[in-house]
Amino acid sequence: MPKKALPKKAKHLPEKPSIYHTHKQNLTQTQQEVLFLWSKEFLTITQISNRRQTSERAVRYTLKSLEKKGYLDKEKNVRKKKLCGINFLKHDIRFHGLEFNIKILFQDNRYKAIKEKTNFLEIDGNTIRLFRNSIEVYINKSFYAESVESARKEGFDYAYHLFNKLEQQLKVLIVKDRVQNIKLVKQHFSEVNNELAKSYNLEKKKLQIKGDDGKTWLLIDNSENLHELECIHPELAEQDMKKIKPFFDDLRENPVKISDIMLVLKEIGDIHKETSAGLNSIVELMKPKKDLHEKEKSFVKPDYIG
Repeated sequence: MPKKALPKKAKHLPEKPSIYHTHKQNLTQTQQEVLFLWSKEFLTITQISNRRQTSERAVRYTLKSLEKKGYLDKEKNVRKKKLCGINFLKHDIRFHGLEFNIKILFQDNRYKAIKEKTNFLEIDGNTIRLFRNSIEVYINKSFYAESVESARKEGFDYAYHLFNKLEQQLKVLIVKDRVQNIKLVKQHFSEVNNELAKSYNLEKKKLQIKGDDGKTWLLIDNSENLHELECIHPELAEQDMKKIKPFFDDLRENPVKISDIMLVLKEIGDIHKETSAGLNSIVELMKPKKDLHEKEKSFVKPDYIG
């Protein structure tokens, strides 16, 4: 008698943080993002294509997949009965704007041949610039999570995956243990749907705060229609957002009028001339009297990543 075929074991896929979560988790990260942009931000196919740095054809294919899974009807309208299990997160962290300068550890004639043809490549929607002994990588994707740490992990996991792909396509060596040849030049952390950002955007006001080094470290940005309070300092963006988010989480639990915060911001801006001391003053004014936070240990982030 022929042996019965054993049932295949289901592959266990690691759970990824996303813009929103479903009970069944039966959507890919791409499908979740496209569904969010289509159904919650009401963007067009062209706008979604620009936002995600992908082709319109790819967006149409994803919408077709969502239709097959029952999240959209044939007219591309959202089916409420399917969306009832989805909780759109209101205050996610968006990690984006990553830029790396990479010193090439080894290259052969094939890299030189590629560079002679062009010094500009687009791989997976990301911008790659080729130089004689180095590569610049601009990651044109966003990574959403509920915490700064999770968003950063998502972004860096993707970056290292991209670096491996670059090694294969360009025939170079750029990733090696204990070698600090990859420099993080730029990174942005922003809180989506921030209340202060919404108020500023509604009144068409701008906020830009500079530190003692003269570099802008905090601003309000609505270029992506996400009402973001954004930390953009090249070296300290992650640390700044780790302070910003708990502060606003505390305000949500102990409500303070946004108009009061805006008034305090104006007064502090006049006194401190938009220096980073402004936010420290806000924290001192707004936090409860019984709040006794321990001082954080000083931390200097290395310029290079091994």
